[in-house]
Amino acid sequence: MLVRDFLIIVYGLAGLLIASITAFMTFLIIEEPIGYKMGSKIVIVILLTTPIIVFISVVIGRMFAKHIHLISSRLEKILDGEYNEKASISMIKEFTTINHVSNKMANEIHELLTSLKNKNEELTMMLLTLSHDIKTPLTISTGYIEELEDNMVSHERLPLVYSKLKIENNYINELCNDILSFEYSKNQIARENEIVFIQPLADEVINLLDTSITNKLSPSFTLEFNVIDLKKILMNLFQNALKYAQSQEIIIYNLHKKIIVEDSGIGIESQYLSKIFNPFYTIDSSKNREMNGFGLGLAITKNLCNRNKFCIEYDVSYTKGARFILFEKDNA
Repeated sequence: MLVRDFLIIVYGLAGLLIASITAFMTFLIIEEPIGYKMGSKIVIVILLTTPIIVFISVVIGRMFAKHIHLISSRLEKILDGEYNEKASISMIKEFTTINHVSNKMANEIHELLTSLKNKNEELTMMLLTLSHDIKTPLTISTGYIEELEDNMVSHERLPLVYSKLKIENNYINELCNDILSFEYSKNQIARENEIVFIQPLADEVINLLDTSITNKLSPSFTLEFNVIDLKKILMNLFQNALKYAQSQEIIIYNLHKKIIVEDSGIGIESQYLSKIFNPFYTIDSSKNREMNGFGLGLAITKNLCNRNKFCIEYDVSYTKGARFILFEKDNA
């Protein structure tokens, strides 16, 4: 039975009962005997009030049925995966609460499913990357080890073989470190921040890379940041610039409260910009180990920025190479 029909029947019977009791009580109060004539009048009164009672019951029933149908329809759409539609708001408090709860539930389910989908895609990419990037150095290392076991390596070639084994071992170690850094960067637990003078920190990173990067940061320029996170961010931005700018100029400087790292290299084409901060994404699909790395540097950088309430963006207006801008979210 539909809610509307149920309410109409209930309100109709209740109305008839109230009308009958009222009619009888009225005549009892006026102390008139209820004979045939008086009974006929009572019946007439009940019959006359019946259409009014039925009409009111139908109106009330339709009103309740409409709201219940909207809620039921909304829940069915949530089950079908439609989360964006909002249910209408009723003047009845209980219905308003149900609408609010169902809308909130739909939003939470949608966000949860989106998050799970992204994590699933991320995990898939991680497994594909690991299977590809670990298999190659392991195959090379295994080949050299078998040659050593079979005494197929001459004394003159031993230094070269050992050097190759170290290179492949370092490659696997770097991959593992990057994955651990990526997982660490996703941790949203608050870190201890402090006022950091950016110029000496950038110099420290440049010295670690043993490369030529022009540091034009103001000596007095400071930011409130976690030192370890900021050092990793600068390291990733510099390494990314060195990879694609090669021998071209790389500069770091500040503008107001922003850190800017730019180079005069090849830049990034527009079709790649929407994905450059995605984990395990590399512009060159050839998987050249010398150039591509693992596609985690910018993803780690973005996660570390978010954890410190900063943003990292690629400046699309800069056409002489690549320019990344780091700034506080409140100053966006």
